[in-house]
Amino acid sequence: IDSVYLENPDFDLYTDSLDYSTITKVAITKGRTLGVSADGDSLKTNTGFLYKSLEKYSEVYDGWIKTADYEIKGDLLVADDSTKFYSGDGNIEMWSYSDSLTVYGEHARYYKNESQVYVYENAYLKKLMQGDSLFIRGDTLKSVQNDEKNIKYLSAFHNVKLYKSDFQGAADSISY
Repeated sequence: IDSVYLENPDFDLYTDSLDYSTITKVAITKGRTLGVSADGDSLKTNTGFLYKSLEKYSEVYDGWIKTADYEIKGDLLVADDSTKFYSGDGNIEMWSYSDSLTVYGEHARYYKNESQVYVYENAYLKKLMQGDSLFIRGDTLKSVQNDEKNIKYLSAFHNVKLYKSDFQGAADSISY
């Protein structure tokens, strides 16, 4: 309790309060928590974090996860490294630094093995383009980015609307 620091080979953890079971290998923090992995990725939360070491499963409550390529923020972020499935629920914001892109929505699902991200419910994105912003809204946004297969595209479907300073449009679906 109070100013806890945990160091292990995978990450360093700073938190207000930590419960850890040596039998189940489950760590639960309460309050402000900062975790920094060995490769520089980080997570931060104001309310708590759950980590199941044996299952390689974690939950971040009211926080964010940041890597060199992206950042995601939400009310609940779940990372299941054993299945390569990641999700976020509630007030999702995702920033892709290399694409100058921000995506918003209530739910996000990332299937790492398929290199696919889905964002839905109040889903929209903002793309910075030559000093201007392009906004795309749809019921669902889908992104596929597979560098090995040289595949990179974004689709929006159902009730799509586009806005930019010099044009606007509407369609059932679009792909970029």
